[in-house]
Amino acid sequence: MIDLVIIGFYLFVVLCISLYFGFRIKTMREYAVANKAYKNPVLVSAIIGTTIGGYATLGLAGQAYQVGLLAVLVFLAFISELLLIAKYLAPQIAQFQDAISPGDIMEHYYGRTGRLMTGLAGTCKCIGVVAAQITAVGLLLQYFLGVSPLLAVVIGCTVVVVYSAAGGIKAVTLTDIIQAAMVIICVLTLFNIGLLHVGGYQALMLAIPATHFDLWPDPKMALKYFSLILLGLLPMLDPSHLQRYLVAKDEQQLKTALRYSAFVNGFVRLMAAGIGLTALVLAPELDPKMAFPHMIDILPMGLKGFVLVGMVAVILSTGDSYLNVGGITFVRDTLKPLFKKPFSDYTELRLTQLSTLILGALAIVVTLNVPSIFDIVIGSRFLWVSLISFPLLAGLLGLKASRRSFLFGMCAGAISYTFWYLFFQKEFGIESIAVGFVANAFALLLTYSLETRKVRSSHKTLSKKSLYWARLKSLPQALKAYIPTWPNVLRFSSTRTELHGAQYALFGFFACFNFFLPYMMWNHANEALCVHVTMMRFFGGFLCCFLCFSEGWPPWLKRYLPVYWHLTLLYSIPFLMTFMVLESDASWSSLNSMLLGLFLLGLLVDWMSFLTISALGVLLACAVFSWVGDISSVSLDSDQASWALYMYSFAAAIGMLFSRANAQGNSDRVNLSKAAGGSVIHELRTLLVAVSILVNTLKKDFLVLIKGYKLAKQAKLPVEPISTQKLSNVENLLSSIDGQVKLSLSTMDVLLNHLKDEGSKTPPELCSALQCLTLAIERYPFQEQEHRLVHLNLERDFYFIGHQGVLVNIAFNLIRNSLKQINNAQRGDIKIWIETKDQTNEIHVRDTANGMTEAQLAQIFTPFSSGDRQGTGLGLYFCKQEMQRIQGDILCHSVYGEFAEFILIFKKVSQNETNPLLSAPHNYSGR
Repeated sequence: MIDLVIIGFYLFVVLCISLYFGFRIKTMREYAVANKAYKNPVLVSAIIGTTIGGYATLGLAGQAYQVGLLAVLVFLAFISELLLIAKYLAPQIAQFQDAISPGDIMEHYYGRTGRLMTGLAGTCKCIGVVAAQITAVGLLLQYFLGVSPLLAVVIGCTVVVVYSAAGGIKAVTLTDIIQAAMVIICVLTLFNIGLLHVGGYQALMLAIPATHFDLWPDPKMALKYFSLILLGLLPMLDPSHLQRYLVAKDEQQLKTALRYSAFVNGFVRLMAAGIGLTALVLAPELDPKMAFPHMIDILPMGLKGFVLVGMVAVILSTGDSYLNVGGITFVRDTLKPLFKKPFSDYTELRLTQLSTLILGALAIVVTLNVPSIFDIVIGSRFLWVSLISFPLLAGLLGLKASRRSFLFGMCAGAISYTFWYLFFQKEFGIESIAVGFVANAFALLLTYSLETRKVRSSHKTLSKKSLYWARLKSLPQALKAYIPTWPNVLRFSSTRTELHGAQYALFGFFACFNFFLPYMMWNHANEALCVHVTMMRFFGGFLCCFLCFSEGWPPWLKRYLPVYWHLTLLYSIPFLMTFMVLESDASWSSLNSMLLGLFLLGLLVDWMSFLTISALGVLLACAVFSWVGDISSVSLDSDQASWALYMYSFAAAIGMLFSRANAQGNSDRVNLSKAAGGSVIHELRTLLVAVSILVNTLKKDFLVLIKGYKLAKQAKLPVEPISTQKLSNVENLLSSIDGQVKLSLSTMDVLLNHLKDEGSKTPPELCSALQCLTLAIERYPFQEQEHRLVHLNLERDFYFIGHQGVLVNIAFNLIRNSLKQINNAQRGDIKIWIETKDQTNEIHVRDTANGMTEAQLAQIFTPFSSGDRQGTGLGLYFCKQEMQRIQGDILCHSVYGEFAEFILIFKKVSQNETNPLLSAPHNYSGR
């Protein structure tokens, strides 16, 4: 009785919420996308509520019960779709700020025909999914309340339809927040209690029939599920999911929501599959579709009601989402295109609410005729997947085909689906929707290719490349940044260390003590490997010793300190501790030690470095252990494995979350400073353009004045005499101002592109280091006699691939910092010279003021760590970023109380890259 009261109370609250919002909604935009005013947690909950329902819980449990791993992979493939959309399609979707339905997007690409077909396919899809949710609710109510199937369906459908139609997306998303939390709690609780009844992970794995792990049970079944897996891996852009994506206010919010939703989806679907397998062990004679309800039935009174209402909430969450979208897309994308006279906003809103009620009634009819949740969902997808998915995906990727191509692909998809379903599906097993999707894609691409070729031949010019093909062409170039070459590794380590920081000395001392302390309590499963472990521990301590004295490293070697830091962490934590777990036959002490090590690693580095280092360390340890020992002899039972996986994931998540928060804070501040810097540069650039125009005008006027002066002198008019030298100086001054303005504009263009991470738009060129330094000294705005403090020794020169203006800007930064230090200390000077070495070229800038302490040196290139109260702490950080952008670096060496020396390191340029048109080096002669 108490369970029935809990369910009734929940349904009553949901209806009250819908009626409350129903009276307050006044516009269609508010009903459909809530004016795009939701925060991240609400948007995540809305996507979760739409993507996790009866299909992903009861349906998945039933399929895992009946088929096993092969069916589970179909449901898990959806995670790939969310991640791919976040990575590649979010920017394009976010551009449709005024869209409130999938048809709005399709009309942009394929006109009114595209909108109409999207409306029809989307409506059918929504009816099918709502029917699946009603079926799931009916199963639960029928199983626990003992009501008839028809009454259970009517009760479930009435609640869903009424509060979806009345409250719109506001009612839907408000309940989604509760339902997102409920689904996580319920499936986790149910799975854990089921495991207790089974006897733990090991007992569960041993009791599951071997056939449930077979990925090729028979050809027909295997082809059926593999075709569905392939579809699941691709973005099908489900209408309800897409409409939820349109609620996002910008690209970043959509990406964040999709990534969190993918994580939650993976977790919940794995738990639901585990519930189905647990039911298989406890009750092997069940009807598969009753696997999930059976597991709820084993719960104690009270908890059973809580989980039951949670699952009802989850199912209703998906049902209301699809009903909401179904009503919107039916009216906006199907009815409106059929009428020439546009609907008023009020009429469209009321028609949408009425349509939602009608679609709910149609869903009941489908539910009563197709009892299987899995079959309902797969069948409802045929129109959307076969007709709409690929054209929509192609449009978002930039391959905008014509309406003719769209219609041709749609016809091919529909015909192929129908013929395959009628004549070939039962024989071969491959799902018809997969065939329809492939046929649609092939026909659309073929027609698009023929049309493009025809346009090219008639105009004899190349048309503008689509965004899709441009991305494919640039993909190999983009992938070069991820190839583990030495420059890429060096750049990765330096960048990640600067953003997150590195506690070199502290970790070095801690690790040395840990490695050199003898393990009296350690038990070695294999005495033959004991010597290897001892030597490995000794070598780890030896590596960490150098971190203890990192401040004393010579300047040329400090460049490689971030790489050494990451390699030492890789060896000391994941590699060595994984090897010790294998060597000790996975003893509990070694597992606990590795747990603490991964937690420490998560605190020491950023999340990206953590994933890279931990994965490489574990793989390397397994490879080395296989070489020196027998990895097959390591016995790790399922209890140890499950405990280790859970605890390691938990520890890593804690470290990564706090680490990511720190790095994200710095990154946000850097991005904010970049935005502010870009705004300042843009304003200065506008001012300099005005100055350039005025200078050019003044030069023309000056020439007129000179000509007039000379004519007056020739006519012996009474004019005040001006010496020839003064006239020449004024003319040279104007030319110098014009040259400085042009150099500044060029430098600002480069810096603006770099601030936007668009350095490729300003390709580097061959530059002379001597010319850059000479130009910097000539144009630096020295005050009073400051230029006398700068001493240059530019007897040598070298060339580098970069931007002249950027190096001038770096020189300005270093000179400005040195002059500040000299002014504070009231002593010292600045020396600048060039050195050429075998592997690199260097520019040295040394000031003999007060120097820097070790603490200042450790943070000098870290953003927002300025020692000057008036500084931002970003000048030297951006200098390092620009040097690394051209595969160089900047280091600092200092002796406190004596000097501070900055060293700019450049990559050697081969002789065949030398530009003979560059002017020869010359010595700076001062002002």
